Amino acid sequence: MYNDITQILEKELRKEQIQKWVAAACMFCIGLLIVFFCFQNNTAFTILGMVLSILGMRYVYLYFPSRRSPEFQLIQLIKSHPKQIVWVYAIVVENIPFGLQFSKKATLYFKLLNGKEWTVSVSSKEVERISKALNAELPHATFGYTRDREQWYMADPALLIRQDE
Repeated sequence: MYNDITQILEKELRKEQIQKWVAAACMFCIGLLIVFFCFQNNTAFTILGMVLSILGMRYVYLYFPSRRSPEFQLIQLIKSHPKQIVWVYAIVVENIPFGLQFSKKATLYFKLLNGKEWTVSVSSKEVERISKALNAELPHATFGYTRDREQWYMADPALLIRQDE
């Protein structure tokens, strides 16, 4: 069960990392194309292209699929220091223009005792299964979003630790 959660989260994190890498590579290529076509004619577009290509190159390096991004620290946190996670909730966003569902995306939020936060984009199909498995692995943590819980967390994250373990 525990490995199942981490495998699903790692798969979703890897997919998100690859999507970011592809977007960064596109930014880099578009920047180079702008520089190539506007170098002699338009200084402003040339500078814009250079900025895009430099930012794209930076993000290509940061999100390169073989590198472990900082988001993978969440998996280590779940394995090693689960008591640091005090609140977990998911928000599902559906795009339904004209009554037709185009996409459904879920984001899992992990709120920590020290006030930090981790977010993971996950498949909307997997979010319920992940939440149930995390609920079993993190019996001390509060699950689900309410405005009251948000205020409690802002006041003191320790208020969200369940005592009925």
